[in-house]
Amino acid sequence: MAAHVIYEGIIITCSDAAKPHVRPLGFRIEDGRVVLRPFAPSTTLDNLRASAAAVLGVPDDVSVMAGALTGREDWPLATAE
Repeated sequence: MAAHVIYEGIIITCSDAAKPHVRPLGFRIEDGRVVLRPFAPSTTLDNLRASAAAVLGVPDDVSVMAGALTGREDWPLATAE
């Protein structure tokens, strides 16, 4: 992956009350590290600041991206460690 490219993925963060938040998120690869690019202000950024934990995926199914963008809240999720 090239450093100058912004990739689009799905990020899952959780609130302090453990409520999952699923949204699209742009990210870059810089010096072998994933650099997240959340909007400020946003729930995603608030959750990242509070927990410093997230799951980032790059789905190839456009319906996942569209659903996350429109705020679909009924995703079948599993706990991550």
